[in-house]
Amino acid sequence: MNKKVTLKRKAKRALVLGSVIAVGFALLPGTASALEAPLSLATASTYGVLANTAVTTATPSSITGSAGANIGVGVGAAPTGTLSTSGVVTVGGAALTALVSASSSLADVRSGTSTLTELGARTLVAGAYTGGELAVNGTLTLDGAGSADSVFIFRAASTLVTGVSSSVVLINGAQACNVYWQVGSSATLGASSTMTGHVIAQASISTGVTSVVNGQLIAVTGAVTLGGTTIVNNGCSSAPVVVTPPAVTPPVVT
Repeated sequence: MNKKVTLKRKAKRALVLGSVIAVGFALLPGTASALEAPLSLATASTYGVLANTAVTTATPSSITGSAGANIGVGVGAAPTGTLSTSGVVTVGGAALTALVSASSSLADVRSGTSTLTELGARTLVAGAYTGGELAVNGTLTLDGAGSADSVFIFRAASTLVTGVSSSVVLINGAQACNVYWQVGSSATLGASSTMTGHVIAQASISTGVTSVVNGQLIAVTGAVTLGGTTIVNNGCSSAPVVVTPPAVTPPVVT
């Protein structure tokens, strides 16, 4: 066989194989996915805590943030317990309107990547993730890959439970304002845990003592029960993205 023809065939095979590998890599779970648009919270975005029936706190809790630190209750009584806020407290009226917006956000179902129940000890890139029950034990790292517009959407068909001292951390430009948790029933956040993002539950939300929420807590039909929680509902930042380089292990000198 002509040597030139043989070389051309080998080159063609290598090109096809390389293309197949590239496509396969792009479809692997945990690799970069198509950019998701943020969920629209409309008037609900200004509330640090929003519930339909009640907002209570067993021990002092605080709500601040540039996006809004309002507290809202739809059809129940005024919040009870020691709650400090830089916003306003609303019962009925605007709070009911905000709950309608939150319900629409909860119903915004994205075609996401199926995920296992446990999200702890994982690093995930931007995209939509769906599961039955979702849990965070340990640390879940959300990697913005250098983009401040990276959007992360987690949808639990039933519950969301985070463990004691668990945390959701952000790296490489990811922002809390672009992280969403859609919960089909109720969410329970563990003591001394740090949750990041907008938690929108169909039913109720409860938090443990000394917990931190970088985002919002919204219970569309039920109550929010705080165990002594610091909530910071900040808007998105336009600051330059700082990308964390991979760790470099120095060579061993013998």
